[in-house]
Amino acid sequence: MIVATTTLLIELWFLLPVVAVSAILSAKDSGSRINVRSAPTTESSSPHYGLSGDIEVLRQTKAKDGYTWYYVKFYQSGAEGWVRADLIRISSNNSKAKIADGNYGIGLTDLGLQVKGNRYQYYDEVGNGSWMPISKLQYDELPRPTW
Repeated sequence: MIVATTTLLIELWFLLPVVAVSAILSAKDSGSRINVRSAPTTESSSPHYGLSGDIEVLRQTKAKDGYTWYYVKFYQSGAEGWVRADLIRISSNNSKAKIADGNYGIGLTDLGLQVKGNRYQYYDEVGNGSWMPISKLQYDELPRPTW
């Protein structure tokens, strides 16, 4: 039971999958160090920093502070962490965007979404739904189980 609770709390940060897209980390001064945080809040630790350059956005969330935060991965170093949205410019060249594989908790519910390659399925405390083509996943509304 404790393990399930811990997993749920971690998944709440990743409310819904976002399409993994190319982006640019940017600051007013090109040499500025941008904090990369361990959680989507300025109160969390900043184990590393980023400089202006190319990154990949893997997830996003709206935090309690009112800001949108992106969970990013640096292409060159492979480092990952949270960066506030106002420090990121999403690239317009994302025609091959893909949803990152993984499990995503849906809000404060027992419903979740699992993504593997070009397919997805919903799951809850009762079991798993059928695998569906990723092209049928709707991004603009709360997912509904298909079973």
